[in-house]
Amino acid sequence: MHNTWESKAFNQVPDSENEIHGDTVAQEFGFKGALVPGATVAAYLVHPVIEELGHEFLSRGTFSAKFLAPVYDDVDFRVETVEEAEGQYSAELSQAGRQPCASARIDLTPLDPNPPKLRGDELGDMEAERKPATPEVMRDLQGRGCKAFEDIWQEQHQMGTYLQDPSLMAHPFYRDKFANPAFLIGMSNFVFASNAQMNPWILVEAHCQNFEALAEGRKVLGEMEILKLFNRRGHDFADARINLFDTVSRVCFSSIRLRAIYKVRSAKTS
Repeated sequence: MHNTWESKAFNQVPDSENEIHGDTVAQEFGFKGALVPGATVAAYLVHPVIEELGHEFLSRGTFSAKFLAPVYDDVDFRVETVEEAEGQYSAELSQAGRQPCASARIDLTPLDPNPPKLRGDELGDMEAERKPATPEVMRDLQGRGCKAFEDIWQEQHQMGTYLQDPSLMAHPFYRDKFANPAFLIGMSNFVFASNAQMNPWILVEAHCQNFEALAEGRKVLGEMEILKLFNRRGHDFADARINLFDTVSRVCFSSIRLRAIYKVRSAKTS
């Protein structure tokens, strides 16, 4: 397989609480405009493989995505996908003739065939006040544990499509209303950002292992742990693992490891 896929980037959440997805704040931090969510870019990277494999990939596949440069809304992009070996792929996304904005390694062989078990973490309240995401607060969450959060997968969800024209998500997998990777990574982002107040914040890596495809109408619970905290070039980073479960059956859909800048260096000091 050597595939070239082209489309137009789509920012599903211009009014997100994370204002890096809006023009005003993104420009304050030195970007040309609003950033398309990393969860959406991840979906672009794996789109050609899903078009070929569909349910098989989202039932047991893995991918590791790195977000190298901004992807801007309503601008054409290209994804180049190469099958490096049987069931193993590489993908690169570029936009407006620039060097790759994102890359991924994709594999059909699970890194770990044993899905995580539900711990039973305390459920968070979305109406509760969150502490600002300072290094001290994040270290406290790392030590005492994080809250779990819930959502429901449905086709009308704001992450229900990663393209302006949903019909371009052509695989029967989507017509059968199974969740796409933008929702899965987006759900992990939601859990991550719900444990502390962070605005703006930027996803820089996402590593996902799938165990079961997520059918419409199922309630999803995400449990999170912070693995590592560090500062690099004035940005404060966190590595976190978020496991996504069915709230009734406790089946694990996906295990996702994120690296994110939870506190972005001020543009004035860059």
